[in-house]
Amino acid sequence: MALTALEIKNAKPGLHADGAGLYLHIGKTGGASWIFRYQLNRRRREMGIGPLAAVSAPEARAKAAALKAM
Repeated sequence: MALTALEIKNAKPGLHADGAGLYLHIGKTGGASWIFRYQLNRRRREMGIGPLAAVSAPEARAKAAALKAM
């Protein structure tokens, strides 16, 4: 289930699932970034997609979909 613009704006510190391995990470100091989680060789990995200020939600979803297709 994708995060809405209001949920993104009001998100508290922590990881917030957007779906398909995409997460919004809000730090304790308020910094926000997009994280893509995937599994490679039976190990969970995380890849940063970019900060919330530079990468919008639709762009992050498109990048996550492209990474998932690899």
